[in-house]
Amino acid sequence: MLAPNKAWVTDITYIQTGEGWLYLASVMDLFSRKIVGYFMGAQSYKNTK
Repeated sequence: MLAPNKAWVTDITYIQTGEGWLYLASVMDLFSRKIVGYFMGAQSYKNTK
């Protein structure tokens, strides 16, 4: 990558807790390799509004 914000990658991590599952979705910029956004919640992103 030659410039920021040209390509992003995503990942979804499932974390089991004593109260159920926690979902962490993150977005990383490939140029800077920094996290540029994330979502964390008890429901997956697909089920949120």
